[in-house]
Amino acid sequence: MDRTYLEAVTVFALTTLAVSATYFADTSSPETFLLFAPTAILYGFVAYSSREGFNKASLAAVPVIGFAVVGGITALSAFIAGLGAVLVSIFAGGDRFREYYGTTHIPLLVLGILIGSAVFVLAMNDAQFQQNVQNQSAQFLGQTGEKIVNQSNIVSSQKNTQISMVEETSNATIFYTQAYVLNQTKNDLERSDLEAVSTAFDSAKQDVPVRMTERIESERVSIDMSERIEDVVSARLQGKHFFIIIPILASLAVGLQPLIGLATAVSAKGFQYAEEKLL
Repeated sequence: MDRTYLEAVTVFALTTLAVSATYFADTSSPETFLLFAPTAILYGFVAYSSREGFNKASLAAVPVIGFAVVGGITALSAFIAGLGAVLVSIFAGGDRFREYYGTTHIPLLVLGILIGSAVFVLAMNDAQFQQNVQNQSAQFLGQTGEKIVNQSNIVSSQKNTQISMVEETSNATIFYTQAYVLNQTKNDLERSDLEAVSTAFDSAKQDVPVRMTERIESERVSIDMSERIEDVVSARLQGKHFFIIIPILASLAVGLQPLIGLATAVSAKGFQYAEEKLL
């Protein structure tokens, strides 16, 4: 059987699998984006089969773009898998791991720009669609940003720094105040009185910093990081400023290159190893 025909059938089957896998995806749960894993397998096969140049068999992925009529995340997946497979074949070349890894860089950038442009055009002609994109983008970026901040312990670090500064400042203030008072009153007070004053200051060094930090803690306003990020994103995606969705999606797509490129390279090497063993 003709090799090109077999490759075309394989590309079509893998593309269909990649799109179908996302049908039940829940965009509110980041874990469901693992359902895009079959797309990396598809890219890997196309990169391997196109290692000597563009492979016409990759065009078998184009008809699957028709699944876009389903809408939602499936439509996005159909576009990424269908058009992405052709772009990967165009920019593929070489059979080394590094070459497979770099195969998806430009395709991801192109896909990001095209998807962003399509979203922008649709949003300009459909206010409800624009509002939905605005809300979902703000929610996704807000939740992601909050997770990054929490995992990096930025808030906790700032809190500890503030408490440390308060303690150091209060201790220094009490120390210099004690030295000044004792110096100014040493000729006017009895020895016992001076000792009493000194003891009071020593107690203050222990008590005052604790009370100040407790007061700061009680007055600290709880900040919803996710809500703050959502407000900023929503404000940026309003009206004529909505065009920034294009560079946002393009940047997001390119930002996924390390992950997708690695998965593609592993997949391509897997197909290469399998064929070498079979033949």
